[in-house]
Amino acid sequence: MRYTTMEKKNVLLVVDEFFPISTAGPIRINSWVKELKKDYSVSVFGSINKSGDDGDRLNDVEYYLIKRPDDKTRLAPFSFLRYFWKFNKELVNLVNKGKFDLVVISIPRYEFLPAIVKLNTKYVLDIRDLLDQTNYQKIMSRFVPNFVAKVIANLFEKKKTKLMKIAIERSVITTLAYKGLYSYYTTIFHELKNKFVYIPNGVDLENFKSVKHSSSS
Repeated sequence: MRYTTMEKKNVLLVVDEFFPISTAGPIRINSWVKELKKDYSVSVFGSINKSGDDGDRLNDVEYYLIKRPDDKTRLAPFSFLRYFWKFNKELVNLVNKGKFDLVVISIPRYEFLPAIVKLNTKYVLDIRDLLDQTNYQKIMSRFVPNFVAKVIANLFEKKKTKLMKIAIERSVITTLAYKGLYSYYTTIFHELKNKFVYIPNGVDLENFKSVKHSSSS
């Protein structure tokens, strides 16, 4: 049974990048927004490119969007440190006001874990990608010597694993976008296996009218 307008629950969807940045995160979250807005009052918190416009916005959805810095500049590491700090701070402030009944967090970037473990509202954690030490070493080596990048990535990995376990423990459920992730996390955190649910990425048939037409004929 659907809620009436007065009875609608408030749901916040959080994603590290949103349209017009066209990556897996925005596409996955936008498909959820389309379905959830039928029964709930939906808001989106995320980031957009500095040059981003207001396209791809849905009616009756409230957006809280932060400008994401350019990752190709020489000062990118410092710009992103400030951006991560701002993202964490504003997410905690927004959620802990108590406006939302449920928060769905679709974030593969572990830089946002410090905020997630501070939330005082029920949340679903959605993991889309596996970013391990190797990924972060490659990222950091763009700005510092490789041996320094390796040390930083190793320290980050230890902190990340600790925070990730806390985030999963406190979640209502933790969804995983593909079977490899499910296998990985149920092995690493086998004691939390009851928290994990496999929800694969799918295809939004609204974007493929001919496919939808042929499947219904």
